Amino acid sequence: MLLGLVAAGCGASSTSQGLGYITGDGVVEQIEAADRREMPPFEGDTLDGGHFDTDEHARAVLVINVWGSWCPPCREEAPALQRVWEETRDRDVQFIGLDIRDNDAAAIAFERNFGITYPSITTADSGPPLLALGSFLPRGRSEHRDRGPRRKSGRQGGGQDHLRHPAGPGP
Repeated sequence: MLLGLVAAGCGASSTSQGLGYITGDGVVEQIEAADRREMPPFEGDTLDGGHFDTDEHARAVLVINVWGSWCPPCREEAPALQRVWEETRDRDVQFIGLDIRDNDAAAIAFERNFGITYPSITTADSGPPLLALGSFLPRGRSEHRDRGPRRKSGRQGGGQDHLRHPAGPGP
């Protein structure tokens, strides 16, 4: 059973304000327990030359970050996501990035620049996971869906309040 938390800095919203990308609206949406279902599995090659398969993390809370090196909100939230990854990685929490509309060289430079150490699936392999998640959200086996960059303060800040690991599909 996988529980997902999806963070998409360049998520679905109509508030691009002519910036050439679509920003999230900053809303944290909690999915009611009755509306959750099991997340579909996915896998793909990672930027560091490895391979990621959700089946290998079936007991973990999975935090999925959809990002691109070209995305200003992704750049803004990268340090906070890395910090939360470092604080939670020993507590059955697994982060995975889905690099989209990018090239590997730019994505690897982004990870190096921001000190990102959690794995990210390459743009070449991110299509199937995105399709799998498309059928999963917003009514998936997900406790939260965050739309917009994570910041240091308030509900969007630490992220750890989102990472409570429920025992099952909810009441």
